[in-house]
Amino acid sequence: MNVSPCVDTADLEIRPPLGRPPEVPDAAVLEAGQRLLAAGRAVTGYALRSAIGVGNPRRLVAVWERLRASNTPEARAEASLADLPPSLVEVVQRTLSECDDHIRRVILQIHRQAEASERHRYQQEFDRLAEREARAAEELRDAAEAVAQADAAAATLQQQVTVQQERISTLSHRHAALEASLAIVEQERAGLRAEVAALQAQLGSMRETAQKAAQAAAVAEAGREAAMSEAALLRSALDATTQRAHAAVEGQLRATEAAATAQGALTAAHAEIDRLRKECGLAIARAEALAARASSAEANRDAAEARLAEFATRLAAAPGRKARRNKVRSGAPG
Repeated sequence: MNVSPCVDTADLEIRPPLGRPPEVPDAAVLEAGQRLLAAGRAVTGYALRSAIGVGNPRRLVAVWERLRASNTPEARAEASLADLPPSLVEVVQRTLSECDDHIRRVILQIHRQAEASERHRYQQEFDRLAEREARAAEELRDAAEAVAQADAAAATLQQQVTVQQERISTLSHRHAALEASLAIVEQERAGLRAEVAALQAQLGSMRETAQKAAQAAAVAEAGREAAMSEAALLRSALDATTQRAHAAVEGQLRATEAAATAQGALTAAHAEIDRLRKECGLAIARAEALAARASSAEANRDAAEARLAEFATRLAAAPGRKARRNKVRSGAPG
């Protein structure tokens, strides 16, 4: 029930002024207060004035309190009892007292039954909770055993993981060592390839040089044979000229009458002999030069053949190195 503050209605008598009608009817005040209660608002003097539109707030709230007090069941009962005779009022009061006692006993019995029901329900709930607690404790023990087993399995797995990690580390080191060895082998292979390419180029150059030396030797040999043939012809001509000169000298000795002619022929013969000697010397020099060139060509050919033999030896040694590398690679740890 909403009570307006700061208003004492116990000794307040609400009466309209003499000769003036009330400003607001009681029915309007009661209706405005019920509207305020239905709207969930507190019934105050100013709220009633705002709802009605006119009136003194203090009077309006006093009228509301009076109307609310007159509408309670106790007030209505007292108003109805006041109209009865005294004997009936006593009977009604005694009956009301007996009814109150009966109602109290019924309420007490209902309370006791409700309390017993609540106790029974509480006992059932307690038993159910105890059973659930026991079941939870059993499940907790099972969970603890499962956790212990899981911890043991986890420890075993951790040991296996540690062993695998150590093995992986060892394999990683081996792999790094193998990669380093492979890099060294690849470097050696690249060096050998470059060396083989250089040797092949050198072999081609040496083959060309040997071919040229062989051609030069053949040319020198042909020149030497030609020079020897020319020298033999010159020696034959020199021998024939010498014989002719001797025959001419002997004919000069035998024929003095042909001395002048013989002297001229002898001088011409000596000139021819000198010329032939010079040509023979030149031919011999040319033959010696050709022989020197032939010797140099043979030396170059011998050097080329020696270098070819050395290159063949190195090429023969190369598969041995590759076999050693293959052996090292096949012998590497897996």
